[in-house]
Amino acid sequence: FSMASPPPAAGYRCPLNNTQVTSTASWARFNPQASCSVGVIPNVTEGVTYPPGSQLQLACKKCLDDLYVPFAEAGLSPYTPGFDFSPPNPMNSMTAACVLAVLPGLAAKDFSLNDILDSITRCSPTYLPDGPF
Repeated sequence: FSMASPPPAAGYRCPLNNTQVTSTASWARFNPQASCSVGVIPNVTEGVTYPPGSQLQLACKKCLDDLYVPFAEAGLSPYTPGFDFSPPNPMNSMTAACVLAVLPGLAAKDFSLNDILDSITRCSPTYLPDGPF
């Protein structure tokens, strides 16, 4: 990020906090290294778009699904006002705010902000025109 860009999720608030999400049974089962790590989500090539059904798209969908389930269990519905699975700007959205809200939980699972940002970048509309991030 340049110094001029707004912080991730500027103006957005997650309706859930870290404790609400990380106290769920599905969070206890969530393994970010197995779903969302660089070793699981394939490398991307600048200027290449990966179609639906590609290994990248399937890996990104699994990561998003595995990350979303604990939020759903804690009460975040896909119909929550302001929530969008494929926000126009993934870095400035309720989705980003919710990822930031669980950073302590991700850190406890040895998954850093840089790890999750790398996953989101690889899964962005730049490479996957229809999402999933």
